[in-house]
Amino acid sequence: MKWSVYYSDDTVATSAEYTPFELPRRTDVQVIVQDNVNHGWVTRCGHDFYVWDDRGGGWRWWNATYSGLMQYLMKPGRKCVLFGYEIDKAQYNAIFNRARAEFGEKNGYENTERIP
Repeated sequence: MKWSVYYSDDTVATSAEYTPFELPRRTDVQVIVQDNVNHGWVTRCGHDFYVWDDRGGGWRWWNATYSGLMQYLMKPGRKCVLFGYEIDKAQYNAIFNRARAEFGEKNGYENTERIP
């Protein structure tokens, strides 16, 4: 699964460089983009927490609320949690648009995905 994590200082960590468990632990995730069989790729953004989990269909990043994070942490096994951070809208939009551009064309959106 190809994915990229975009941070508020415009840096990016990718699956080509890290496993989810090797990612630098930061508290300023803005956008996660990952491969998706139905749409080419999807974004995860605008949430407080992101978790690496297999909920059927393979391992990938999921958005999590606080209660969802607690449920995730109570499950057995290794855990990987990333933390979102609210920033200025113009700065966020620039990061979001860069993330979309780097993954190229797509053929639809998930119902939970932010549509530009």
